[in-house]
Amino acid sequence: MNKQLRWTLLPLALLVGACQGADDTADAAAEAEAAAALAADEAALDELRGEYASHYNMGHADVVAGYWQDDAVGLWADGTVAEGKEALLAYLQGQMAVGSPQVTLGDIDRKISGNHAVALGRWDISMTPEGADPVAVGGHYMSAFEMGADGWKLMGVISNPDAQQSAERLLGRGAAEPPAEESTLGDMLRAYEAAWNSGDAAAVVDMYADGVKAAFADLPLVEGKEALGVVMAERVAGQIELHGVKTVDLGDGWAVDGGWYLMTGLETGDISGSYWTVSHLDDDGARKIDWLVSNGRPTAIAPAAE
Repeated sequence: MNKQLRWTLLPLALLVGACQGADDTADAAAEAEAAAALAADEAALDELRGEYASHYNMGHADVVAGYWQDDAVGLWADGTVAEGKEALLAYLQGQMAVGSPQVTLGDIDRKISGNHAVALGRWDISMTPEGADPVAVGGHYMSAFEMGADGWKLMGVISNPDAQQSAERLLGRGAAEPPAEESTLGDMLRAYEAAWNSGDAAAVVDMYADGVKAAFADLPLVEGKEALGVVMAERVAGQIELHGVKTVDLGDGWAVDGGWYLMTGLETGDISGSYWTVSHLDDDGARKIDWLVSNGRPTAIAPAAE
């Protein structure tokens, strides 16, 4: 190379190198800032969960209700659908009035995306009703949160038991009227219905992600598609209707979606309940379900809505 040209290019190379170094430094600083923000959100959500359980165990229903948004919804394991803070407070007061219940909450997995977060976890409650033996029940939950001016607040929760319950434990009041169906994942719901209603358990399983975590009503947590296949081989029966109520977009193809379902044509009778999913779009554009929590009860024992 011509010596003059080589020396002419040298300052340019140094400048490019300096710019690249500045970009790398800026990227590293941005990554560090994002990591710090994520850690702060994780800590805040851990604190909220701890305070929720602590005040619940002390019977502070009004304090616990304060962790919810005004328009939040609780889809509880006993079949209760509580919409709005007033209904949630009444439900909590009713629970706390029987047997001094003590709850333990533990997140299994969590996803935070901007101002939204969703957690999959396990709950256990022990209580001693007056004049009766101690009772212990447990199951799983999915919680959705939104960050606002007052910090993280609960948008909603769905919970279920991990073992079959007696009719007396499934007498919670449902919604007075079916909610409006505003889910944006209708294609996924119709595909799920088609696979289920054709009796194709393998096609149903294929709609889930490889690392799926699913907590179906009355069953322990299922992890992974192999275990899910065993469950679905026995579970896929009758006909299912899915009614999508709401979708929360988490960005990057991820979404939380919830609604209610009705299963008919079962030997044991019709079943209805609620469900939530967390799903993502894979590299081929197919939507896969990563988490699922559902609850349900025979329609024959569901009390009339008020």
